[in-house]
Amino acid sequence: KNNSGSNFFAFRYKNAQVFDFNSPDSHSMEAEGETLCVTVKTKRGSSSSKTKASKPTPQKPNWGKLLEFSIRTQKQDKYECKLGERQPFEQLVQDLRSKIPASPAQLKLVFDGEALNLKQTPQDLDMEDGDMIELVGL
Repeated sequence: KNNSGSNFFAFRYKNAQVFDFNSPDSHSMEAEGETLCVTVKTKRGSSSSKTKASKPTPQKPNWGKLLEFSIRTQKQDKYECKLGERQPFEQLVQDLRSKIPASPAQLKLVFDGEALNLKQTPQDLDMEDGDMIELVGL
């Protein structure tokens, strides 16, 4: 197989194309002295190509450098969570939900005294690895 099409073989015996070549006997070929011509041809741009089209692989989002945050609740419980620098905080809330049984409406993230917009990212707020986020509402 090449990039311009698919290869196929054409068989000829005594100037006639052979379509169902099973054995020399099926075409009354002698044991010796007979010649079978084999030609390799390329179909170009064939719409009836029998090769399967590969499915495109989904692109994994590039969230950037992975940052680790300390999450502290009002009860002084601590959790460690990781988030990409370009990943929205709503992903952090989903991660916290797997650790803390609470609805998203009950979870409010606070950084430097300001409530976080869940659509924002750590990069939007110039956050760094190891920053503390407060979890309010529990």
